[in-house]
Amino acid sequence: MAFGGWCRTFLRPQFAKLSRTHSSNRISWRPVLVPWSKSTTIASKSPTPGNSLISADRILDERRARNEKLAATMRSFGLCEERGRGLDKSLIEIEAQHLPAPDFISSENSMRVVLFAPKSFAQMSKAEKLRACFFHCVLRWLTHDYMSNATLRERFSLPPEEYQAVSAIIAESIKFDRIAPADPDQGRRNARCVPYWAA
Repeated sequence: MAFGGWCRTFLRPQFAKLSRTHSSNRISWRPVLVPWSKSTTIASKSPTPGNSLISADRILDERRARNEKLAATMRSFGLCEERGRGLDKSLIEIEAQHLPAPDFISSENSMRVVLFAPKSFAQMSKAEKLRACFFHCVLRWLTHDYMSNATLRERFSLPPEEYQAVSAIIAESIKFDRIAPADPDQGRRNARCVPYWAA
């Protein structure tokens, strides 16, 4: 699928999530869409200072809106869901297509989401692999399951022979406190992991 084609699939949930978490009653939300050939950036900017209600690491599992009235209006128009599962569905689809994970960048008065064009595992940077590992782990946790070497290989569309390459990504993610062993006493074989904040 061409970059522009798959990118459109994910725009609505990103706009809905950003508008619910970054709009206030006094200031109108100002969405910004910046398309590039290899990525697309969606940003919300608010002239009102204040950090995002939800940290980038918890954007999939926490549900909060700064402007509940706007959120209710968006739900009535079918632009977002009551429980806000649009981002989850986007990430599931991104994983199904083996695309790089989006980058959620939070600052004092804005939130940016960067969607990336298709890349193979070999073309991804270390940071992109670690981000994909983290969000894969979060998605598994949200479905009451664990991440393993096998599930992460499947997410990257890698054969079983690439076990060591995936093990290295898991080890780095644990080292940088992005994920954690589900059981501190588990062995390395068939090890299961959870997001760091669920350990």
